[in-house]
Amino acid sequence: MRIKSVIFALLIAIAVSMPATAGEQPALQQLSEHVYAYVGAKNADHPTNRFGENTGLVVGDKAALVIDTLVSAHDAELFLADIRKITNKPIKYVVNTHFHLDHALGNCVFVKQGAKVTGHVKGHEMVKNAEYALAHPENYEMTARDFEGTTIEGPTSTFGETMSIDLGGVKVVLSYLGATHTPDSIIVEIPSEKILFVGDLLFTEYHPFLAEGDFSNWRKALTRMIMRPEETIIPGHGPISSKKDLKNMREYLICFDKLATRLCAGKSIADSSAVAKEMLSKLPQQGRNKIPFMVEANLKIRYLQSNTDSKHND
Repeated sequence: MRIKSVIFALLIAIAVSMPATAGEQPALQQLSEHVYAYVGAKNADHPTNRFGENTGLVVGDKAALVIDTLVSAHDAELFLADIRKITNKPIKYVVNTHFHLDHALGNCVFVKQGAKVTGHVKGHEMVKNAEYALAHPENYEMTARDFEGTTIEGPTSTFGETMSIDLGGVKVVLSYLGATHTPDSIIVEIPSEKILFVGDLLFTEYHPFLAEGDFSNWRKALTRMIMRPEETIIPGHGPISSKKDLKNMREYLICFDKLATRLCAGKSIADSSAVAKEMLSKLPQQGRNKIPFMVEANLKIRYLQSNTDSKHND
């Protein structure tokens, strides 16, 4: 339960830290002939930045596909309204890069439009996190009203390794590179446009959430993505990115783990603030100036929590 409480406090901090710019309503950005995205938005009043998440839209001759759906029915409705300014094609597919609430709780809006929710087979294991969010909105700096009309719609179409979706003249390829940011994280490729959506395998300008990550597989997945042909890369959080950002993320993971393992040895959660301050002075800079408190949160959950538990068990 101590781990959960830290995660909930972390999400509250993310929500309240996002800068608001009244009246600024960023529209979907066109990335190529068939691909659009909310990416790197700067307005907390707009759905794209309640938790800083990015989303995508792919439009084919016969159908449209949405990549991630924001954190609630309300936010997804705004997303849908922006989509309808671009296309009236039926939205037949929703793809979740993973089932964290900020990427998946808007699914219900698109299911009502007739969309099929697609994700990795392990996504079903994470639905319980969404159930908790709806039952305890206060833990996410939200209210029951914010979640009004929001229901959980997990993946009804799943895959293990790869899956292709034909939208009519445009193919979308889903790939699982193993457990990384979460056990169910996937990447989404639009081969004809040379665009890759990588979800939370990549955070650009943000200090990443690492608590559930498999670092070994995550680093391998980043290496595989660096070798891919796509040059336009959409992270889960942050601006449009490149191969350099993937390399930076890999370096960050390696440095973070080495530093945290060394600096947290013999320490407890009570030491988290001091350790985080030292971590921030030693981690690669890489332009990561957003949500620096994530460093301390990751230390509490991943490194210092086990030290505290072991002392309690002595």
